[in-house]
Amino acid sequence: MLFSKKKGRKDEGRRRSVNKSGVYDVINAIMGLCIILSTFVIFIDRVKYEKMFTAVFLFAATMNTCMGIKYLKRQERLKAIVLILAGIFLMAVTVLTFFAFW
Repeated sequence: MLFSKKKGRKDEGRRRSVNKSGVYDVINAIMGLCIILSTFVIFIDRVKYEKMFTAVFLFAATMNTCMGIKYLKRQERLKAIVLILAGIFLMAVTVLTFFAFW
């Protein structure tokens, strides 16, 4: 019986360490909402709001990089590398759309 209580404490500690990444989840939710709103604005009038493509790619790059950092802190290196590389790619697309539309 005493052993099972220790196991429960270990699980509790793991949950706490996962919950420390709540800041990244909040940033991810905000960036996701910004992407949805920006995309909705683009669908209203694509020609008038074509500069919003830059914002969409910037939000997506920020979101992927933030999630990559979150997984890097969790010691999940493969997911972190893939997400950070996706963030770098989207940042490059952001720069290209900035120069194309501005």
